Amino acid sequence: MMIIKKRNNKVKTDQMKLALSAIYAVVMIILSQSCYAQQSPDELKIELLKEESANPTTYLKIIKHDNIHHHVDGWFVSGYIKNTATLAYFKDAVVIVSYYTQALKHLISQQYVIHQSFKPNKPQCFLFKVSAPKETASIKMRIKSATAVEDSVEESHH
Repeated sequence: MMIIKKRNNKVKTDQMKLALSAIYAVVMIILSQSCYAQQSPDELKIELLKEESANPTTYLKIIKHDNIHHHVDGWFVSGYIKNTATLAYFKDAVVIVSYYTQALKHLISQQYVIHQSFKPNKPQCFLFKVSAPKETASIKMRIKSATAVEDSVEESHH
């Protein structure tokens, strides 16, 4: 008699667990559908713009740069920066230029601001004067930051 009662209790407990699991699954499905309701194209565009604008170094890439050129007026660096963002416009890219000797010994790094606008999916050429150490044989460049243009959405319609 005792064994039958324990089995009945175990069956009831298992049925309760199964019922609660089913209820939980249904609730989760309903919640997930309401939380992830399809966004309108404009909402998706705004979300993408916010994501891109918040991460300029992810989207701005130095795609080509020439080493230092010596001209009558001093030393210059030239190259291209490409904005790989879909919607976001950037401006005033802060670039770190690191100078190296022939033996690849790091000399110094300097920060420069490129006061230009960078449109989505377009390379933009740059040229700026630098103060290179005398021993410089090569340089490396990276983008440290940039400013997102606030009215990128309006500009992207033009």
